[in-house]
Amino acid sequence: MTAVPNPSDAFNGTQAVSAASYYGVGGDASMIQHVHIKWGSTFIGSITFESSSFPELIASSAGAAGDWIQENPSTAYIGISPAGAGTPTNATIAVAGGTAGGASINIGNWGGWQLRVKVVCTQAGTLRIRSHGKF
Repeated sequence: MTAVPNPSDAFNGTQAVSAASYYGVGGDASMIQHVHIKWGSTFIGSITFESSSFPELIASSAGAAGDWIQENPSTAYIGISPAGAGTPTNATIAVAGGTAGGASINIGNWGGWQLRVKVVCTQAGTLRIRSHGKF
């Protein structure tokens, strides 16, 4: 497989408390997409994935009801390190805080034109999100 490098992080900094923040992580011609998320010990929140096939939604924060659909398959596997730093349920990650850690998810069969990470933060902390693809 050939790597498709992503030139920059989708987000890297202090995630502010918000009802929802959105970060685009997909959209190239990759057959397999990987998303790596890292958080600091003070970050508390939930992380979900949403997709859309409407090409006019260029901004990852755009969209009315029904434009973006949450991807949450029961067969999703999310690696968490260290153990207990976050709790994956399907394709949703709950971070209770107190332990810095990270998550890794390989997305191989989500065919939407765009993919975004939705972060609902209840306590501010450092967060980094980066994606990478292969075809």
